[in-house]
Amino acid sequence: DAERREAELAERVAVRTAELERALDSQRTLLAELHHRTKNNLQLVSSILSYEGETLASDADEQRVEAAQDRIRALARLHDLLYASTPTDKTDLGYFLDRFIQELTGLVGHRGLTINPAITVDRTVPVDTAIRVALMINEIVLNTLEHAHADGHGCSVDIAVTDDDTHISVVASDNGPGIVADVETRRGLGVELIGLLAKGLGGTAEHDGTAGVRWEISVPR
Repeated sequence: DAERREAELAERVAVRTAELERALDSQRTLLAELHHRTKNNLQLVSSILSYEGETLASDADEQRVEAAQDRIRALARLHDLLYASTPTDKTDLGYFLDRFIQELTGLVGHRGLTINPAITVDRTVPVDTAIRVALMINEIVLNTLEHAHADGHGCSVDIAVTDDDTHISVVASDNGPGIVADVETRRGLGVELIGLLAKGLGGTAEHDGTAGVRWEISVPR
């Protein structure tokens, strides 16, 4: 009787395990399809913006469209980095940011910008935190590009990401002409986005634009 019960239990466990594996395979298939469709939709939006940009006569409007395309490309790369492999709810922040900044360098390097990263953070964080930190870095890079275009020559931006027992810190500074006048008169979209992204994580984002632009961002780990 004991052997029969053990055999029945083993059979039930095997059946249940097979059911769970099938459900997991189905979930992976659905997530892969979702990733594919999301990527296609982002590419479609970027193509539409590119078409619209060709019809604009104003340089300022063209730059706004170009900035919007840059944001969409960044979202697409973030999506690839996080979801192309088996999805998870957490990620290694340092490794993820290293890869993301490499992608950014490939996207904007030909436009006269040098990115100098120093990523020493060694921590696993929720995916939402990683995405928000990466998007803040993306906005910092886009702001630096804007200064480079306005000043007529290339710029460089240093980006350091560190952590301690309580917070993750991002400190970034560029060698551009600064943005004080622009920020005081109309607070650019990038500045607003960085503030909102930091606030969404319960953190702070402060900047100084008197000699180049320096950002100090701190979010709870």
